[in-house]
Amino acid sequence: MKRSFTSRGTRYLYCLFLLYALVATGLSGFVVGQTTTQVTVPANPLWTDTGIALSAGQAVTISASGSWSWGGPNIGPDGDPNLFSGGGDEFEFFDIVNHGRLLGFVGPDPYQGQWGNGGFFPQTSGYISVGSGQSFATPYAGELWLGLNDDAVTEAIGDNGGEVVANITIGGSDVTAPAIAISVPTTVYTLNQNVAAKYSCTDPDDAVVSCAGPVANGVPVDTSYGGPHAFTIIAADSQGNSSSKTAVYIVADVGLAPQSITYPPQFAGSKSPAQRVSLFNRQGVPLNISGINTSGSFNETTTCGAVLAPHRSCSTSVTFVPGGPGTSQGSLNVNDDVGTQSIVLVGFGTLVKLSPGKVAYASQKVGTTSPVKNVTLKNAQTGALNVSSVNVSGDFALAPSTTCPSSGVVSAGTRCTIAITFTPTAIGTRTGTLILQSDYPTAPVVVQLSGTGAP
Repeated sequence: MKRSFTSRGTRYLYCLFLLYALVATGLSGFVVGQTTTQVTVPANPLWTDTGIALSAGQAVTISASGSWSWGGPNIGPDGDPNLFSGGGDEFEFFDIVNHGRLLGFVGPDPYQGQWGNGGFFPQTSGYISVGSGQSFATPYAGELWLGLNDDAVTEAIGDNGGEVVANITIGGSDVTAPAIAISVPTTVYTLNQNVAAKYSCTDPDDAVVSCAGPVANGVPVDTSYGGPHAFTIIAADSQGNSSSKTAVYIVADVGLAPQSITYPPQFAGSKSPAQRVSLFNRQGVPLNISGINTSGSFNETTTCGAVLAPHRSCSTSVTFVPGGPGTSQGSLNVNDDVGTQSIVLVGFGTLVKLSPGKVAYASQKVGTTSPVKNVTLKNAQTGALNVSSVNVSGDFALAPSTTCPSSGVVSAGTRCTIAITFTPTAIGTRTGTLILQSDYPTAPVVVQLSGTGAP
């Protein structure tokens, strides 16, 4: 007897479950690891709890501005330069002498410092010298506090006034999570077929510290019963960026692979690149195909004819054309003499885009700067787009001719330009990213940058 991979009712429940998983986890995968929070730090009280919980070793960058008074002339977050002297424990701008500098602390209790205690070493106690700007790896896990060093942060704050404003970025300059590539399982398998998992995690910017799932690399996956199967692989890098990817496969006589497609955000009214879906006939007899169609904002073209030979496959290409902003769902359906095979299609229409999506530079001599290449930001919304940051990584930098705000508003129906240069620091292929953070649901918007360093 032929085995249909699932009944219609089970297939419907499975599609609902898979759609939920895609919307809940797939679209969130467009968000990368960096977050920025602004915190006001008054000169009185002594310490301000930022409300940010940190893990040990997490990358943090803090920039601060503003002025405050500690009973005399106003000073900024870097403190009073006239007091940057004296020995103590020689920790930068922090010892048993007050300097007026902005400090950080990671842990449960920032009040452990002791005025006048020469045996107190803040660099081993969770304290961090910040000033107007500092990047660091957190020494311990705990809450992040900020305070101003008046009398070594423990006394004499009664005459203080004013405040500084700190922008706290978690995740470091690298905000790209590891990429997960799954080679096996990805397709349709026969009952009790011996199939070993094969996947890898890579990150061009930082070390991958974990790459694992409930099925380990090289271990056979479960093919002991028919129907859809899935397991999730999670990866993390040394900057705290993480990503996940789910391996979905099917055990059946006839089936489609992949079992789902989630499209990256696509500008409303434009057509996405095609994604290919394969129909597999694992039977020893021909498969008669009566129809192939899509639903929702998706279109198909197919190479499959009316009959698929035994132990063969054919392919169908599916594109996504969102009619407007927001989530779109649909399906690809194949009707044949075994039943109906269906996969879930999910896409998100956006009204904000960066173009082009990839920028490649010509070969450039190491240490020299290339001509500018421009990326255009278009806001097709009826309302303003609030940009919170524009960052580039690797051997790439923003050029002065940039017209987009690094933090500000792009008006409705307008566009601006992000100008980028390439200055290779080494010979060979160099890569980076342009990342624009905003208040739009699909933020951040990412453009891949590449170039070659020449001798």
